[in-house]
Amino acid sequence: MNAIPPSIGTWLSTGSPVIAELAALSGFDWVLLDLEHGNESEAALPNQLRGLRGSRTRGIVRVGAPHADLISRVLDWGAHGIMVPHVNSAAEAARIVQSAHYAPRSARAFTQRPRLRLRAESAGRRDARAADHGPDRDRRSREVRR
Repeated sequence: MNAIPPSIGTWLSTGSPVIAELAALSGFDWVLLDLEHGNESEAALPNQLRGLRGSRTRGIVRVGAPHADLISRVLDWGAHGIMVPHVNSAAEAARIVQSAHYAPRSARAFTQRPRLRLRAESAGRRDARAADHGPDRDRRSREVRR
């Protein structure tokens, strides 16, 4: 018999990235971050998800309502999955599933995150500054003048 091994996890409702990181270091397979009944705000969620990075622990987020914009944000921030309360019909469940998928399967929006683009541009400026102060600086400036 091909039995699936049990998955062990815990619910977190503190809003603390430190507690999320400790849960990951404890070896849980998953943690559920509770936005519906927990003490955390939506603003605390990205830091909690960052606390799970580098571990095997999956971050599942229980959103407060079946709203497509909230589901998209939570997934964009790095949640591995969602739990959605108050789903009362198959049609509503289908809309929720669609809100979690990108085109062509659905109409979920995609954007290059400005924060990531700024980091890349900053890294490029650092590389250019390093090149300007490197050992070939005098040779490059002579080539530019010619």
